[in-house]
Amino acid sequence: MNEEHDERPRPRALAALDEAYVAHADALSRLAADALRDVPLELRSRDREHGGFLRAALHLRHLSDALVEKAVVVEKERGASWSDIGTAAGMTKQSAHEKWGTLIADWTATNQRRHPTKLGAAHIARSIDAWYAEMHPDEEHAVTAGLTSTKPMSKVAEARSAAAHRVAARLLYARLEELQKENTQAFNAAIAAAGTDGHAAARRRWANTHTAQAEVYDQLAVAEPTIADKHRAGAEKQRELAASVPTPGPSRSTDKQTGQ
Repeated sequence: MNEEHDERPRPRALAALDEAYVAHADALSRLAADALRDVPLELRSRDREHGGFLRAALHLRHLSDALVEKAVVVEKERGASWSDIGTAAGMTKQSAHEKWGTLIADWTATNQRRHPTKLGAAHIARSIDAWYAEMHPDEEHAVTAGLTSTKPMSKVAEARSAAAHRVAARLLYARLEELQKENTQAFNAAIAAAGTDGHAAARRRWANTHTAQAEVYDQLAVAEPTIADKHRAGAEKQRELAASVPTPGPSRSTDKQTGQ
């Protein structure tokens, strides 16, 4: 496909789901291309010694594992629960979360904001279009035709909304970092105020920093739905910490709870 004649919109950044689709298509095309390359039985330099065919097969398995990870990312961006993913993978919800939870957290933190190449996900999508069209001329836009970010304005609005959520998430993380510092300061102040008239107020300020962090985690669960369960757990933990802040006693005691 000649990109000079491609009049489709070319967004600088795609919606998170579209970036997941492109990453999946990229992994799939790499696997397919390398598998096709290994079909001809002509003697290749790597086959002149024992192990060449096995190394090629192991390489494809590595690409297949990468494809599975991208498929999990797509499913989470589409709104699948860990129960859905576990069922598809033939495992429990807990096992699926343990296996791919970190992957989704990393994707949410980095990859969904911008495809990890200088060219960008939109360019990669068009490149895969061109590669696929060489084999299937009737499918000029195999990948880009299915991207939300290249749809009419009603769909572009959805992409912009997703982008706005990502901006909100960055601001919320910054706020969370500030609150964590405030929490440490409030904890130290509460300890220092033990036995004084300001002890109760200091304890309340300490508890309030935990409550404020819980509220930020609640907002992050909305801004980053792919890891909403993680954020909800964070909110619950902060509320538990707020409730566990000890009330001032008649004598000075040793506090075992840490500020964070």
